Amino acid sequence: MSRITLDSDIMKNAKREMIGMIRASIDLDRLREFFNQQYSFTDADEISFKDGDTVVHNDQVAIKLNYKVGLTLSVLIDSEGNPIIADTRQSAETENAEDPVEEAGSQAGEAAKTWGSD
Repeated sequence: MSRITLDSDIMKNAKREMIGMIRASIDLDRLREFFNQQYSFTDADEISFKDGDTVVHNDQVAIKLNYKVGLTLSVLIDSEGNPIIADTRQSAETENAEDPVEEAGSQAGEAAKTWGSD
């Protein structure tokens, strides 16, 4: 049986070109949405392509693209220097909530309207 020899650089270059074409066709806004859905990243500061390769997944050939994702994370520290572990769901709700003073004023105004209508 005869052997076929192939320069390994040809395969590497072909794979690199294919990964580059796939990477170029990816919409970064949709990639951000995907990261948000899969990993609960709300705002990635930076997304940059790291590398890629061909892999086998569930008996199928797939392309694996690795991205470096930069995030801004907050750390709360109490007056004694201890980190405060915050419930991220509660923090997100608090950030999206109205100012407590304004909210209390709105509720009082609504209650006064209801009270005065009797």
